[in-house]
Amino acid sequence: MSATSNHQPDGPPAAFVTTQWTRVLSARGDSPEAKTALSDLCGAYYAPVLAFIRHRGHNDDSARELTQEFFARLLAGHGLDAVEQGCGRFCSYLLGAVKHFLAHEYHRARGRGQSQLIE
Repeated sequence: MSATSNHQPDGPPAAFVTTQWTRVLSARGDSPEAKTALSDLCGAYYAPVLAFIRHRGHNDDSARELTQEFFARLLAGHGLDAVEQGCGRFCSYLLGAVKHFLAHEYHRARGRGQSQLIE
């Protein structure tokens, strides 16, 4: 997964594009072909996810770290195994996953901050 993107700092943020389901389904599993397809899929969505996280108020460094962590967890947890073609668009699934990830990170950070205040 590369940090390059089609998002220009002074230009409009990258958009979530429509993805063919065959591309998503080919990214499942542990075969070399599936891993290549998954890497390509993550590369295609890196810039839109980064732009979304920035839009949620995170600075550039934080947004990059969160985007990398989101994709690392997606890859490690076989996050595409639960995606179903008949349940809507892939970009909607991915956007929901990013929102869930950000909420989890927010609550985890708040919990850590509160425990530090108590100690």
